[in-house]
Amino acid sequence: MKINKLLLIVLCGLATLNVNAQFNTFLVPLNSGLETSNTIGNPNQCVSIGDVPALINVRAKLHVNSFGLALSTTGVGLGQMFRTDGPNNVVNSWTMYTGVTAPTTIEQLSIFSGLGANLNNMFFQATQGDMIFNAGGGFQRVRIVGVNRVFSPPNGVTTYPVRAGNVGIGTANPCVMLQIGGNVTVSGGYRDWMNVGTLYQFGSDNMYVGYKNTTGNAIINWGNNPAPSVPDKLLFVFTALVGGVSKASGINGLEIARMATDGNFGRTGFGGDPNIPNQNFYSSGTADPQNIVEINTLAPNAVLPPPPNTTLGFATANPLGGTGFSGLRFTDLTSASLAVTTIPTTNVLSVDQNGDVILIPGSPGSTFFAQCNALPIQTVSFGTLLLGANFYYEGNQSGVTTDNSVIIGNPCTYVPQGKLDVFQNSTALGTIGIFVENSDQADNVNVIPSIGIKSIVTNPFPNVNCYKIGGWFEATPTVNCNGSLDQYAIFTPLNGGLTSLEYALGTNPFVAQLEVNGDVWSQTGMYLGSDQSYKTNITPITNASDKLMRLNGVYFYWDTINNPELNLKTGRQVGFIAQNLDTVLPEVVITDANGKKSIDYGKVIALYAQGFKEQQAEIDTLYSLLDNNLRTSNSSSNNINIDLSSDIILYQNYPNPFGNETIIKYYIPTNVNFAKMTFKDETGRVIKEVDLTATGDGQITVNAQDLASGIYAYSLEVNGKNIQTRKMVKVN
Repeated sequence: MKINKLLLIVLCGLATLNVNAQFNTFLVPLNSGLETSNTIGNPNQCVSIGDVPALINVRAKLHVNSFGLALSTTGVGLGQMFRTDGPNNVVNSWTMYTGVTAPTTIEQLSIFSGLGANLNNMFFQATQGDMIFNAGGGFQRVRIVGVNRVFSPPNGVTTYPVRAGNVGIGTANPCVMLQIGGNVTVSGGYRDWMNVGTLYQFGSDNMYVGYKNTTGNAIINWGNNPAPSVPDKLLFVFTALVGGVSKASGINGLEIARMATDGNFGRTGFGGDPNIPNQNFYSSGTADPQNIVEINTLAPNAVLPPPPNTTLGFATANPLGGTGFSGLRFTDLTSASLAVTTIPTTNVLSVDQNGDVILIPGSPGSTFFAQCNALPIQTVSFGTLLLGANFYYEGNQSGVTTDNSVIIGNPCTYVPQGKLDVFQNSTALGTIGIFVENSDQADNVNVIPSIGIKSIVTNPFPNVNCYKIGGWFEATPTVNCNGSLDQYAIFTPLNGGLTSLEYALGTNPFVAQLEVNGDVWSQTGMYLGSDQSYKTNITPITNASDKLMRLNGVYFYWDTINNPELNLKTGRQVGFIAQNLDTVLPEVVITDANGKKSIDYGKVIALYAQGFKEQQAEIDTLYSLLDNNLRTSNSSSNNINIDLSSDIILYQNYPNPFGNETIIKYYIPTNVNFAKMTFKDETGRVIKEVDLTATGDGQITVNAQDLASGIYAYSLEVNGKNIQTRKMVKVN
């Protein structure tokens, strides 16, 4: 106990001195002494464990030396330099701090044990930044990103996110979870969605295997900056033992397949290999496939397997030259399968007994199909899958319109009425002659729609093709049909879409089911549904006369210069201004998506009809009063004076509507003592009153430059009595 206390006192004392202390395995000080220099080999305030020779001296704040020490009694080897022991119910850690002085240091590295489920795990933590693993001195080999940042390639414009947790091998800026090679470049094929996977980067070339987070799909990607003359390629190569007899034993291995692209089209080839003996190129003598999918087989002078090894079908030379085998096999389709037509007699592709597609010779002069009357009747469905190709019936070489036509549903003796002639005459009910469904997406950016059926009639010869019909539809009426006559030449079902005539594509903001850019003409009339059974909440129109007084019919000309996309008529027109009508009768005005207004003129008739009835009622009332007054005057000796003010006149302003200025004319008799004109806005608020001191004909020039657009009223008051009120429309 006294010895332990003495050692503790010695250690504490040494810690307070500017000395270098050394201890052997029994904590006995060795070679201790004052150190006054901070140069290497003479550090201050250092501790060493083990006898550090003078030639080595203390090289660190804690220097452990096992040279010259004997094997311990516990069997610990000389190489076991450092050990700590701690309880497993707490986190045990070794931590490195750095800073200018001890109170201001911050944690840089921590190694600590786990707890609970991680009890047997160890954690390495770079607290402030990345964790870097060097090899060969200062040569960085692996980096684990500690904090999120961005990486800017040399162009200084594009930035890429470098996320915490990403691992880089050979790069200090890994942009994916694992990046091997160099940094990503702006001229390569890297995308930001390549962040959950492995990226291989070499210059501007890259390959990514992982997950595409924008679509939720696994993906294999390769990329660069291809050009039409220098396509980028992805090769699938098998390698075998070097020095072996197989083609895969060569230095480049055996190429199974390759993909090539110029950035616009992708091509995939199977079987070609420019590196094997005899260089088995693809078509046109190229190392890359020349079609969307190209399958190559052995080179024409390749050695065929000797009998009886005929599993590949190469034991017999093809009479047309080459191997005669495509390298394509349909496992369940063999020569024993039932053919849909007779075997052709020209050089065609066929299938051998193994299911391989082969080229076989035939006699000249035959056709792809048999003659019309020799075609077999098929009782099963069959079809052809066209991969990146088209099915052609070419030309009208003979000048006969019925040549090279397609007939469906009619016999061979039938003369076709068009290039495609379809006749449906089954015993089924409710059939369809031609059904077309297009589920492709439209090009919304370039305003290119998806079209179900498109028909165009063209003719390059002027003054010849004068009669053209883009679409001819007939539904021949059938007499004595039961029920309603649902026989439509053109029919659009409920919610089946809108109809536009004469509008340029993408320029019509639809507000109705049928919109026409131009006139609509009918010989007998146009009818709108108005049956009472279709309507609810029916109420009469009131104050129709007042509404009519606020309407302003105008003459106008269509602005054809600034609206060339519309089929507007020339010459003077008559009608209403929608902005005026909208404030009086909004039920007849509609506004499209571009803010342009349209008027349903037919509905205005109801307002005129009701206004006429109101006016007629007022006239009848006036006639009744006049008749009563006349009867009273005839039966009485008193005289009755009736002042109808018929010689006081207030004219309608002109122009109306107007912009900044308009003129109001009037006539006041000489027997008038006092007259004034009052101006009010739509709310009835008095804007201005003007005294009229002169009698006879007169006029007022109204300067309305400061007035807002809208409807205003002006009234003529004579001897304290309102004679007449009129409306004027201010527009900007």
